[in-house]
Amino acid sequence: MLTFTQVLKATKKPTYSPDVSYLLVGCLGGLGRCFAREMVQQGARHLIFLGRSGDEKPEASAMVRRMRSEGVDVQVIKGDVSKEQDVLRAVKAAKVPIAGVMQGVMALDVSKPPPWLLGPERLIDHFRIVSSPVTTSTAGIMPLIPRLPVPGTSTTPSQISLSTFSS
Repeated sequence: MLTFTQVLKATKKPTYSPDVSYLLVGCLGGLGRCFAREMVQQGARHLIFLGRSGDEKPEASAMVRRMRSEGVDVQVIKGDVSKEQDVLRAVKAAKVPIAGVMQGVMALDVSKPPPWLLGPERLIDHFRIVSSPVTTSTAGIMPLIPRLPVPGTSTTPSQISLSTFSS
């Protein structure tokens, strides 16, 4: 039987192509920045971020500046993933075809007590609030990605990778 440490060591890290773009929705917060840095370390060279805040936060703008100084093509599109025109602006910003999408939007309601303290009804309402940005926007992203083959492969956007994370 393998130990947890052996499993982690055996896990192959993903690699990313330097010849395609990756659309990162949200992803300029703490967790998203970690994913973006890892993607660059594993070969990604074209990142498009789409988010409501853009790179206004100091941590986000510092990461974008650092990546650009390392030769990474970083586009930051300030917009809302639930609005088709904003998604289209992000897609059009791609200098090379988009081969992957990471959905990292989320909503937090920290102004009230934790929902599990308020009973099942509040927990269900809270789940609807925090999952709505992901569920309503994810389905709308994929049809807007141009139907072009990814260079060097027989992959088309209907086969591209879509990863989702949220709270």
